[in-house]
Amino acid sequence: MADHSQKGTYKQGYSSHTVSNHQRRTAEVEAAFLLPHIQKTDRVLDIGCGPGTITSGFARQASQGATIGLDISADVLTKARALAGESDITTSGPG
Repeated sequence: MADHSQKGTYKQGYSSHTVSNHQRRTAEVEAAFLLPHIQKTDRVLDIGCGPGTITSGFARQASQGATIGLDISADVLTKARALAGESDITTSGPG
């Protein structure tokens, strides 16, 4: 049974070490099992997207659709937006 005594607590936290580790992850490695199922026109929602490295891979797969990344940390969302900008992935629109 799941322990719900600490609701709202993200166990890994957002330390510089954790975020740095998450920035090295890619959709091609960590979500390789999922990529063949994402169509160009799909709409993808990545909840807990962190710095957006996996989310960017989803956006490349759903290039004619939409990909939205959500996270509770404004700091990592800033990193995700910066990565999207560097990768020519739009950070605004209908979602």
